[in-house]
Order: sequence, then C-alpha cells, then structure tokens
Amino acid sequence: FFFQAEDGIRDAQESRGLGDVYKRQVIRFIIDRCIIGDFESTYWRDIIGFFLIGLTFLSTILPGDYFQTLLIGSVCAMRGMKKDGCLVKRRSSCITLGYVDNLLCKMAGPITMDKKILTRMWNGNEINIDPYSPTLNLNDYVPPECQNIFIEAICCNSYLGSDSSRSADVGPAFFLRRMGLNIEEIQTKYFAEDYVRIPLTGPRKRMGTIINVRSPQGSIGLRLHNKGAAELVLQTCSHWHNWQTNTIEEITPEMSETLNKTIESFYSQGLLLCTAAYKNLNGDEDLSKKDDRGVLEIEKSGLTLLCIFGINPNTVYPEVADVLRQFTKAGIDVRMITHNSRVIAKAVAKEIKLITESDPDTSAIEGYNLTESTGGVVCRRCRTRFCECQSRPSYLREGRIDSISNLDEYKRIVKSAKVLFRCRTDDMFTLIVGLRELGKVVAVTGEGIRDTACAKTADVGFSLGISGACMAHEPSNIILMENKLSSILMGVMWGRHYHSSFQKVVQFQLTVIIVIMICMFIGGLLLEQAIFQPIQLLWFSFIADGLASLAFMTEHPTSDILHLSLIHI
Repeated sequence: FFFQAEDGIRDAQESRGLGDVYKRQVIRFIIDRCIIGDFESTYWRDIIGFFLIGLTFLSTILPGDYFQTLLIGSVCAMRGMKKDGCLVKRRSSCITLGYVDNLLCKMAGPITMDKKILTRMWNGNEINIDPYSPTLNLNDYVPPECQNIFIEAICCNSYLGSDSSRSADVGPAFFLRRMGLNIEEIQTKYFAEDYVRIPLTGPRKRMGTIINVRSPQGSIGLRLHNKGAAELVLQTCSHWHNWQTNTIEEITPEMSETLNKTIESFYSQGLLLCTAAYKNLNGDEDLSKKDDRGVLEIEKSGLTLLCIFGINPNTVYPEVADVLRQFTKAGIDVRMITHNSRVIAKAVAKEIKLITESDPDTSAIEGYNLTESTGGVVCRRCRTRFCECQSRPSYLREGRIDSISNLDEYKRIVKSAKVLFRCRTDDMFTLIVGLRELGKVVAVTGEGIRDTACAKTADVGFSLGISGACMAHEPSNIILMENKLSSILMGVMWGRHYHSSFQKVVQFQLTVIIVIMICMFIGGLLLEQAIFQPIQLLWFSFIADGLASLAFMTEHPTSDILHLSLIHI
C-alpha cells in the first residue's frame, strides 16, 4: 500500500513547522510508532488522512459511475431520435436497437404512401407519369386539342370537393391538382345548369355523370361521362378517341387484343385500373331503364374510350431503396410483410430492390404456407398449440415459452424469404417467434390492433404515428411520427452510437485511471509522498466520468456507425 498522508505528521519533540512535515505510508507509520512506544492520540487525525487519500484513490481508479454514463447516453439518444421522427416510450429500446439484426416491416406506412396516385395512362401507347414530381405539365401527356375533353371527363365525373387521394376514383383528379388546376371551379362551370349524377356502387362498379356541353357550332347537348372498372367499362365501348390524330376510331379485334394486353401489363405492375369513356346523347334517352345491378341502358353500349388509368395504390417513398441499401450494409435483414396479393407484393419489392428477377420463387412466400409448413407456434414444454402453461404466471419456471414446432423446416423457408404476402397476424407471430428462437434480435412495425401481440413479442416494436391505431401505440416501444423507414434507420444509428460512445467513455476512463495509478505508485514507492491531493483526484474523477460522458454521448451519429460489426458493439 502506498497511501500517503495529506499533510504529514509533525514531530512532537521538535516543532520545526511545515518545512519539516514528512509523509509516510500508513502501515510503516503505525509499526514505527508502536515499536518506539510513542503513539499519541493526536496521531489519529493523521491516520484518518491516510485513509482519505486511499479511499479517494480507490474511488478514482474504480470506474463505478457507469450508471451516470448510461443515463446520459440514453437521454441523449431519446432526444436525438425524437428529432429524427422516433418517439421513444421505453428507454431500454434505445439500447436494444443497437443489436437489431432483423427488421419485419409492414408495406403500408414505412414503405408505401397512404395514397393512390396516377402513374400510368394508355391512349394508343403507354404514358408514364412521375409520381414524385410536385408539379406536372399537361402538355407532356395530353395533346392540346384533346385537353378539354380530358379535363371534362375527370373533373365532372369526380365528387365535388374531393381532395383526397385514398380512393382510386379520385386518383385522376389528384393528377390534375398536381398541375395547379382548380377542380371545383371547373365543376362549377359545367354544373351551372342541371346535371345528372349516377353514383358509384358496389354492383355497378362505375360512376356516371350527364352534363350539358356546348358544341363548336354553339348548340347545347348532353354528354355522358363514365368511369369505373377497366374490363366492365371497356365492354361498353365501340370506339376509342385517338389523341394523336384527334379522331374517333372503331375498336377492331386487333385493338381489343392490344387493350387486353395493356390491362394485363398494368395488373402485373400492381396497379388499379380505371377506364374513362364518354357518349354524346340526344336528350330523349330513357334514364329509368336499368338492370338488376343498377347499370342504365345508355351505359351498356355505344361509348367512346377516352383512356385507361393505371393508379398505383402502393406508391413507394422515393428514399426507400437507398434506406434498404443502408440496412443491408449495416447487416440487418429486412423482410416486407403485407396482406396484399403475390403480384402486388412482388411488384413493390422489385421497385424498392428488395428482390430481383434472379431471386428464386421462395423469396416471396404466403404467410399461410409458412405457418402450415412449420407447424406454427407451440409450447416448448408441451409441444402443443394450446396448453395449461399459457394460464400460468410468466415468472414461474413452468410458464409457457413459445417455440416453433418444426424449427428445421422454418430455417429452410426463412433463409430465402424476403416477402410475406397474404400475411395474417398468426403468420407474422410465427415469423417473430422463430427468429427469436434462432437468437436474432427482431424489430417489427405495426399499425393496427391486431399487431399488438407481435409488438409485444418482438424485441423492439414500432407503431405508426400517422396512420396507426391508438391501440397499437400502447404495446409498442417507439412511435414513428412520420411513418418513414428512414426514421427506423436513424433509430438504429442512435442505438449503435449509444454503444460506440459508451466504449469511448470506458476507454477514456481507463486511460486516465492507468496514468493516475502509475503516478501514485511511483510517488509512494520512490518519493514516499502523494503526487495528487484528494481534491485533485476528485477533479480527475469528475472529468473522466461526467464531462467525458457528456462529450461522447452528445455527439450526433454518422452513417459510418452502420458499418460497424454487431460483434464489436
């Protein structure tokens, strides 16, 4: 032991002031005084000084104030994640995010917008529309001589005041709004006189409007605009309006085959189809005649095809592909979960580059097949789906522990599966339980009440703040305030930054401690005096613990943190 007295021991026989003060080790001092027989009660004050030095030195060299570092780091991570769109409900989730290696992401919300946007049109050839451009020019898509009938067909056959893009019916109307057109003003122009609205219903699968139009000669006539399901409206068309020549042409068998191929092509891209057609009326038509589905006789034949709209119900955020690339570099496997069909799921997955054309068919599997092939979730003890263990308290050893019935089959399926379509809640629960049983750290996104069980089972549960249900927020750990996949990426960055900063703090503390130990050792062994006073040691401890924690933990994470291996975190 080389713990030295703070102010030394003054010689009792010869008082020569502070200049004669000397410092010795505690054990050596006690032994010397006991042998000499000169041990006075006043020496206890000096012995206590020895121990003060020792205790201060021990508190300095033992970095036991890690709780302060962890608290500062978690608070900084929570505040940083809130600025980046993640509202943290449970502080421990900041730490867990640093270890996440599997992300199960719902397609609706983080990947696709909650909008249905017009992205394709057909009139003689396919017309592509940029879904991400805030403003568009109508001349780039429709010739000027055909724009009046095009605007009339969309504006007059849409619900007044509808500015939402949730319905496929108003997708074309939203297309005109992006060009700066005021649909309400255009509707008021055509609806100045009486008009007839034929509403959209489930059996009809189409919407119609009869308006008064003025011909180039100045006469006023009636025109029926019809819009609805592509195949049904197309069956009522005998001609089509060619925009290139601005003429009305008959639909020949060759043109019918072309239209059918176009419809199949649009469907293969995961688009919702809507056909717009019109028909000039004489004014003496009987509007009371209709079939059992509510379709009027004037809607069944003689219409002119204007165009076919391809509406994307799952418009992908423009930054999703880049974010997924960052997840891949970070060593995180992303799987997309959706209740949509295989065609739509694969179309979206290819658009975000989650899968490619060269990937096997097993990259997209149906949720029901996953549960049936693996046997689903069972009790690890009873090997049954339902058992008495489920009713026992979780703190008991005999409580239920979920497991996969056929884990080997599960490994084979999940190894290549990147997309789960037609996925039910039970299928998603099976996927989460299996991944956790394989030792993976799983994060999952949810938006509805049915996703609450999955959010509780996963290591980190995300809920959607904009489109998610309030009941889904309760069991979740983090709420995505902007419904963006990039917010999850920033959360992972903050989680890894938390662990990386803690490593830096420990490294800095160990460096300071080693230097202090060497100095104290040399001072006690060679100089027989204390190199540092207790107040100085306390300052070293304050700088090494408090200020170092603030300095490292308050840094903003960079993209380089994603390239760190999970093993080193």
